[in-house]
Amino acid sequence: MTRKLLFATLVLLLLGARPAIAQNYEALLERALEKITWEYPDSWAYTETRRTKEATWVGRYDPSRDDTSRWTLLTVDGRQPTPEEAAEWLEDKDSERQQDEDEAESAADSGSDDGDDNNVGMMISPGSLELIEENEQHWLLSFTPKGDDEEENAFMKAMQGTLRISKPGEHLELLDIANDKPVKPKVGVKIRDFKTQLTFGEAFENGLVVPLSFHFRIKGRAYLAVGFDEMESREFSDFEPVSDSLEPSSNEQ
Repeated sequence: MTRKLLFATLVLLLLGARPAIAQNYEALLERALEKITWEYPDSWAYTETRRTKEATWVGRYDPSRDDTSRWTLLTVDGRQPTPEEAAEWLEDKDSERQQDEDEAESAADSGSDDGDDNNVGMMISPGSLELIEENEQHWLLSFTPKGDDEEENAFMKAMQGTLRISKPGEHLELLDIANDKPVKPKVGVKIRDFKTQLTFGEAFENGLVVPLSFHFRIKGRAYLAVGFDEMESREFSDFEPVSDSLEPSSNEQ
């Protein structure tokens, strides 16, 4: 009787020691991307801070105003902009708007229904997600980045990808792609530093999740003689709903 009891106890201990069913990280990421509201520029006012090596521009977008005055340049390097700077900045914004419209038209003509969440998902090689860390606040995952074509794909596979998903909000918080050693994407070109980072969070407390920032950096040398060092970041803040189409409500589904 004692042997049977010991055997039964051992079986129960072994069963309890089995690892938990593996998390389907692809499905987890898909749900995390679905939580993000990408279309907020159409219904909310917000502030954009753009930084490059040349200057820092702070502008305000207000969709309740007419098409020609929705963007206002507030400061350049912390001071009031000159009329020339404001005019040039508005031209850049108009070019960005036209580019967005062209891309949307092209996607409609091709019958593509891919949204921004799908574009982010396509940066990740299928089946490459691996758990780095899990705690009460988040899942931290590594992945192999993916490019749009064969040449870009070869370059991106030399990068290290990391993403973080919030457990309380079940949404993507951060996506980071960077190199940990110099990369030679083609003959005569050497990239020492490369980094692309996207962050996401709630625009309001217990509200919709939106893109909060974008950061890009590339530094290297081409054919020994030509060096390049470029960076740009954009941060979005001070959200204010000006339309009933996207009220600041909970993400609960």
